[in-house]
Amino acid sequence: MDSPIPHVEDVYFYSRENNILIANKTNGDKVPLVKFKQTFPNMRVVGGYAFDYLKKYMTMFPELWEKVEPEKTETNPQLSLF
Repeated sequence: MDSPIPHVEDVYFYSRENNILIANKTNGDKVPLVKFKQTFPNMRVVGGYAFDYLKKYMTMFPELWEKVEPEKTETNPQLSLF
């Protein structure tokens, strides 16, 4: 079974803050992955049984979450000329 959670390279741990699942990378960057439409308690580290349950929940109730689109960064047109 495929995981409903988007794959991110170099993930150190997952956390859940304000109903958003976040991939915390080893370099300290945080990548928001999924926004839940239900209220969940914040968790510093989501792992083990809680992470497995979260994947099952997302598979059973796909209407209660949505993927977070990555923020688009604007490029400076002058810098891209050279």
